[in-house]
Amino acid sequence: MENVLFENRYEVTKQMMKSWYRLSQKRSGKLQLWLNALFGGLYAFLGIIYALLICIDGEIDAKAIVLAALFFCISLLSFMAPSLRTRKAFKQFKTFTGLDIMQDTFQFGDRIEREIGSNTDVFRYDQICFIEETDEAFHLWIDVLSCMIIKKHAFTVGASGDFMTFITERCTADKPFWTKRKFSMHMWKKCLPQVLYLVIAVALFFFFLF
Repeated sequence: MENVLFENRYEVTKQMMKSWYRLSQKRSGKLQLWLNALFGGLYAFLGIIYALLICIDGEIDAKAIVLAALFFCISLLSFMAPSLRTRKAFKQFKTFTGLDIMQDTFQFGDRIEREIGSNTDVFRYDQICFIEETDEAFHLWIDVLSCMIIKKHAFTVGASGDFMTFITERCTADKPFWTKRKFSMHMWKKCLPQVLYLVIAVALFFFFLF
């Protein structure tokens, strides 16, 4: 891309990606993290209760064993989600690019370009709906489930001190950023299906129990 005003380039490690998945769960939000913990804790609790009832009743059948095991497996998967997603992402990256090192490059000019390996994604500034700044990075949210991480120490063109002013002016030229309240409302809408799955799981548990 010509006329690059800012460039951000860094190597992505597995530990870094795992922490980003946790961030995504935490911010998209704290609700997402809460739901994962609730799912995992509830399924584990139901599995323990069901296993105890089986032992007390003394009637062990295949359906009971499968159901109890299912609760424990879903519980485990809920807590292992960041690690599993990280492993899958690195495996896919190596398959598609043949490279062992994942490097993320963001360029900002008349548009935003993100390059990972040989793949390039292009974004408009007006696609960014919400920005938050931490001590280490700028988080540019495309929606409540997609975020670009711009690390403050990784600028190869431009300076981190000027970036926030630049990106705010470009992104809000046609429309304002979402407020935290609006961001949270969209986050709730995205998480509603998970709440529904939770209700269905509890209903199934009591259905098979009684």
